[in-house]
Amino acid sequence: SAVLGMIVLLFAIITVRADANHPRLFHLIYGLDADTGETIWASIDSSRFSKEWTGQFFSDQATSGPLPQFFGVDRPVFMINQAPVVPMSAPEIEVLEDTQEGDVRKLRLAAKSTQGATHVKFFIEPPSEVISVAINGEPLRVAENPPDREEPWELRYWGPLTDGMELSLEVRSPQGIEMRIVEVRVGLPESLVQSIAPRPEDVTTFTCYCPDDGDMTFVTRSITFDK
Repeated sequence: SAVLGMIVLLFAIITVRADANHPRLFHLIYGLDADTGETIWASIDSSRFSKEWTGQFFSDQATSGPLPQFFGVDRPVFMINQAPVVPMSAPEIEVLEDTQEGDVRKLRLAAKSTQGATHVKFFIEPPSEVISVAINGEPLRVAENPPDREEPWELRYWGPLTDGMELSLEVRSPQGIEMRIVEVRVGLPESLVQSIAPRPEDVTTFTCYCPDDGDMTFVTRSITFDK
């Protein structure tokens, strides 16, 4: 998976001697939970770097743990610290259709980004079971996602969302449906970039072209479809 690949790459570079020609890769994301208003800095490898530079993101009060609100799963473990609040809009979701046939819920949603997202992630929590999905009318294969699974079902849509995309779902759920939408943007908020001290010569941005490498900005929101 993308997350596993990112971890392997980080492990591989730990033994490489860093200098201006062979800089170390530093992973950094800025996250906003639009439901709670919480804003964070997060990194999976900040402990390898001098606090002289990383201290502007991670104080002695920093904690560690997973970020399921952004990644859907309880891994990997991040260094996490409160970040300055930057006004940003959450992904826009419009319900175009919502019908029920027996225990199957049919949803047609329009998603749109107003701030240049590179991709968006949709998570549906168990025990809801996704049985069909289509994007802009094109059906996709659905991997098994039994009701007793431990992790949410996940869909990633790549491409500009300024004109929006349409997501059609059929979901078997005896209860309501808990959905989370995560918008991912390249780069950190511009207003914060201006106040960040320049990276040392032996440190560069983590860019392995994984879906969730740094520097990236994540904005998440949840939506509940009651029974």
